[in-house]
Amino acid sequence: MTTTYMETEILGTERSVLSVPAHVPSDIQDTLDAGAPWLFVGSGSSFHLGSALAAALTDLGLDAQAVPSAEIVFHNAGQAARGRQVVAISRSGTTTETVEAVRTVASSARAVHAITTVEGSPLAAAASASTVMPSVDERSVVQTRSVVAAGWLVASWIQTPGLDAASLWDGHTAASRAWAHELPTDVRRVHLLGDGRFWPVAREGALKLKESALMDAEGFETFEHRHGPRSLVSEDTLVIGMLHPDTTEPALEVLRELEGFGAKVATLATEGVPPLGVSLRWPQGWSLPFDVTAPMTALQAYALHAAQARGLNPDAPRHLAYSVVLDQ
Repeated sequence: MTTTYMETEILGTERSVLSVPAHVPSDIQDTLDAGAPWLFVGSGSSFHLGSALAAALTDLGLDAQAVPSAEIVFHNAGQAARGRQVVAISRSGTTTETVEAVRTVASSARAVHAITTVEGSPLAAAASASTVMPSVDERSVVQTRSVVAAGWLVASWIQTPGLDAASLWDGHTAASRAWAHELPTDVRRVHLLGDGRFWPVAREGALKLKESALMDAEGFETFEHRHGPRSLVSEDTLVIGMLHPDTTEPALEVLRELEGFGAKVATLATEGVPPLGVSLRWPQGWSLPFDVTAPMTALQAYALHAAQARGLNPDAPRHLAYSVVLDQ
């Protein structure tokens, strides 16, 4: 089987994460105040990542929100940026809606930090400060390692890593791929469940499956799944549960109920959580807020596996491009 860019980039995730600066760059440090209110802005995967980070910072007792870029451009969501430090994420730095969102909030925000992989981008030019990570850029349309690296970067701004990143990542990508290859690819639908900071990760995992494998996939808040979506569950449904450390037992109960309806079940969690279905467990050293990145590689690997099993090219999903640049 031909190696795709997406596969190569997933395999390069560990190297990408370990390339993230160990110290906050001076231009970011000058305007960064970890205790001040946060607003994350982005589109697609960048928005889902920002939502996960905002939820993680909320768990740390900080004031953090996330807004899709277009809601700022076309509606009044930009009011949320007033007095906040804004983190705008765009792999290319050219996403029209994100660039325009930053220009809209620049005068009212406390500061705007841009994260991108391309030097000299319009997004970086519009921001107060920027971090550019060219080594994590991708040739595939579908974002994988760049999302994980951006998440790790922001987490390092909040919490100086007292963890051994190299040790945590050693074997994590291989284990994630092994888990993914155990999952069925001939199911009719995939429901991804997560609560708290893992709910946005569930939505991001669903996006990867839609983009790469053209699968009917949706991300749900774990406990909201009982309030309607479970009516879709049958023997041809795969349910992937991401287990939050604060709600493990009640979440497992939700998954057992769905298994009882005939669903195939898989789980992602830290070590010590009882296995259920096809299980992947990572070391407990993945501390908050770094842990939002822990399930991402496994979900990306499953999207790749499903695309290949269906005879699709994951590097070139239909109707999509590397960056959404609109005529203005």
